[in-house]
This record gives sequence, C-alpha cells and structure tokens, in this order.
Amino acid sequence: MLRILLEDGSFVQAIGLHVEVVSPTHVVGNGWDCSILEDGSILCQAVGDYPDGQHSMRCLIKPNGFARHTLKTPDGNVQTIQRDVVLPKGAKLRDGVICLSHGRIDNRRCFFRLNEFGDLLKKFGISTIERENPNRSFESLSAHTPQVNAYQEVISDGRVSWYYQDEPQTEGRYSGTSFWSGTVTHDVSGATWAIVKTYVERGNIHIHSRTLYTRIQNPKVLEASLSSVLG
Repeated sequence: MLRILLEDGSFVQAIGLHVEVVSPTHVVGNGWDCSILEDGSILCQAVGDYPDGQHSMRCLIKPNGFARHTLKTPDGNVQTIQRDVVLPKGAKLRDGVICLSHGRIDNRRCFFRLNEFGDLLKKFGISTIERENPNRSFESLSAHTPQVNAYQEVISDGRVSWYYQDEPQTEGRYSGTSFWSGTVTHDVSGATWAIVKTYVERGNIHIHSRTLYTRIQNPKVLEASLSSVLG
C-alpha cells in the first residue's frame, strides 16, 4: 500500500515500498505515478506489461470530489471500475490521504480519505474502509483445528443474521474432539454501515482486521452513527 499525505493542496509525504519521487505535485512509488494537475485534480496511474500486452489503471479525483477509477486493457477497452464522490458537500480536495494498493494492475485500487476519516478509523480500531453498500452477504471460514483458527464477526446499525452454508465438520479426523471447520455467512440488511471483523491464525499467517463498509461521506455523521452502536 502506498499512502500519500495531502496538505493544503500539495503532496507532503509518501509512505510505502519503493518510493522514488516525492515533490509538492508529483509522487512515484509502488508502481504508481501521481500528479496534481493545473486545475487541482489528482491523477494516479499504474502500468504493467503482461503476456497479452500492457494494462493500465487510472484514478482521477476532481477538485469537487468526483472520482473515476478505470482500467485499460490491451484490446483498447476501458472499463470503469468505480465512480464515486469522495468528499462531503462543501469540502475541498486539499487535506487528506490517498491510499493506493499494490499487486497486479487489474486488481489495484485507489481511495481518498479526509484527515477526519483517518482519526475516526483510529478511534474505532478500523483497519480499512470500503466505499461499498453494506447491505450484502459476507462469507468467511469458521474453524478451530490444529492447522487453523478463524472466525468472522459482523457489527452493523442494520439487521445481521448468520448461518453456516454447510454444517461444521466434526467427523473424520476431528471426531471425538472439539475441532470444527465450516463456512459461515453473515447477511446484512437495512444498514448504512457494517464492520466486518476477521481473525485468521494459520501457521505463520496472522490476520486480524476490522473493515468498515459504508457509503456515508460525512465524517461527523458516520462518527455519530458508529458511536450510537459501538459507544
């Protein structure tokens, strides 16, 4: 992940692997090339060469907060990955954090957070925020075996129900023990946000995350709603 800190309309810091260039209007790192354009827009691009040709990811954030995330493939097709408004009404694209993922070009993503959002995430111990509809199904491994411990918990301001897609397996090699393994699904409805807590311990792999899914843009509105449920 490459994180670029924006203050008063300029880049002031870049944190990530292989950061090569950092100036008030230009950052290069982790395979991303980001610039502040003359109109105040922010353009970030990542390009990769693959057996079928060149793939390029492009993220453009306009001063009014309108953001468009597109992928261009060798056949010339341009696919819109995401289109969103990343600023609340009245806010300006001057202070915040640009988060750019790494990995294969087709799977890279770009996010913008106001500084207020960063403080809010820290307050509630949230690892990441996804600008997606929280009213959906979340699937995860639920297991307690000699090889892996895993569980998922979902908290929301809406309704949450859960069920096992298949009965946890306690027979066979786990027979007569307290071990189990299965797939659990949490369904969320009537919500404006949902926090998915994921815990996985498998050998040297340790994943402890809290991901917030919401479309709420205003930090104050979101904080009030989270506080009403989480305290």
